[in-house]
Amino acid sequence: QIDEPIDAGASAPAEIDAGTKVVPSAPRMGRIDFRIRPSGRVFLDGKFIGETPLGKEISAPAGTHTIKVVEPTSNKTIEKSFTVKPGSNVFTHNFNLE
Repeated sequence: QIDEPIDAGASAPAEIDAGTKVVPSAPRMGRIDFRIRPSGRVFLDGKFIGETPLGKEISAPAGTHTIKVVEPTSNKTIEKSFTVKPGSNVFTHNFNLE
């Protein structure tokens, strides 16, 4: 077995202070209020969030999102992308599946 030579000039790995915590910043959130008629199943970024009427605002990270609404009787689908801004403003989007 051949031992690898040791570089005496190489620095030791940096030590991490165990008392220091790196906390990722929380995503900035915005609120969405969807008005959808007639009834439909609602998906936000591929995740089912409920059936209409939702009757509540949805919190989502600021940025671009995709909503898909599926009308249960005909399976007609509408899919749209939209941007949510951070803060307490409510982004309202009206959908009409008729």
